[in-house]
Amino acid sequence: MTTPRSTNEALAGVLEPGESVLWSGRPDVDAILRLRRRRGLVRKGVGFAVLSGAVAWAARGGLLDFVSWDPALEPRFLVPAAVVVVGMPLVSALGGWRFRRYVASLDYAITDRRLLVLEHGEIVDDYPPERVGQVTMRPRGREHGDVVFGLHLRVGTRERHTPDPVLREREVVAFKALRDAEEVRDRVESWLEDRRREARRSGGPAASASDHPSSSLAPPADCSGPGAAPRRLRQGRLGLEIALPPAWSIRVRRKERPRGHSFFDAEHWRDPEALEDWTLVRAEGPLLASVEAEVFETVPTVDFERTVGGGMAAAVAGAVCDADAHVEIGGVPGFAVTRRREVTRDPVTGQAMLAAAAMRERHTVLHDGRRQVYVVSTWPEDSPGLARTVDEAVRSVRLES
Repeated sequence: MTTPRSTNEALAGVLEPGESVLWSGRPDVDAILRLRRRRGLVRKGVGFAVLSGAVAWAARGGLLDFVSWDPALEPRFLVPAAVVVVGMPLVSALGGWRFRRYVASLDYAITDRRLLVLEHGEIVDDYPPERVGQVTMRPRGREHGDVVFGLHLRVGTRERHTPDPVLREREVVAFKALRDAEEVRDRVESWLEDRRREARRSGGPAASASDHPSSSLAPPADCSGPGAAPRRLRQGRLGLEIALPPAWSIRVRRKERPRGHSFFDAEHWRDPEALEDWTLVRAEGPLLASVEAEVFETVPTVDFERTVGGGMAAAVAGAVCDADAHVEIGGVPGFAVTRRREVTRDPVTGQAMLAAAAMRERHTVLHDGRRQVYVVSTWPEDSPGLARTVDEAVRSVRLES
């Protein structure tokens, strides 16, 4: 059995030249597992109640005739029953091992340049000052807490609690399950203030929303800094090109099917440099702002009427507040539908967040006769700066012939 690497060893492989660590730490594994155990006890309690009811019904003779029926003892009945009885505990044990392995792999760090979250020695969340919104502390019980500074919302499944505990934990970007959470929160806030002070002295951009007292959700108008060149990504095989804010977190992955043709698609995000033949790119900025674009060589998989209508879409993504059946971006025709919703619940605990954010979510679909581009963009509705940044990214989409 190999000895796990320390946090300092994990950081040594990911720090940039000249970058120094101001603080590092790891979560208390038992504190994170405690919530999972409580949920497991609830599920077991419900299962026991159902089983007790079935036994009580059988004791009154409800199943006696069936049990005495000879075919019920044949392998075609017994084998599936044995698989269920034996398999369910194994699946549960495997899920628990996977979750514990994920939690034990986490490392946290504050450097002189960014906030870092690592899994298995690799960076999964990289937050420079301009990406950090409001810093909050969430109690986890028994003198532990989470220092929260970001949130991932999976496009297409927003406000639907995933049953996967690993994905559920990943949605909230934080230094989690720390015994000294209040002290670490103060460190982060002091670090942010120092970075903002340096930015003001050098004439750089403000770092976060807190520099705007008129609104707790309003970030600076230009989140990438004055004169910052956008980061251009190109999917060579399908010819999609898009320009994204350079300070945002950008990831790509390869999907098997386009929107409208798939319900579940496992997420395997990569850095753009590590995957050339991607079909989906996602950029995440401050305050839940994001741009996600996918490209497929396919006939249209969605239309304007279906995107506008539908009770399920309204329940998940919010009511339609704007719709345009005829848009054109880069010479490619399509349509756009914008919905409004409020983010009011923590996707991990289901509890109300400290402040509700009114968000806009726009679905823009383009088709050039051979390829479909589906772009989903989100931004806080009271932030014109982020709205412009998101709109510029969407309007930069090009399909090369």
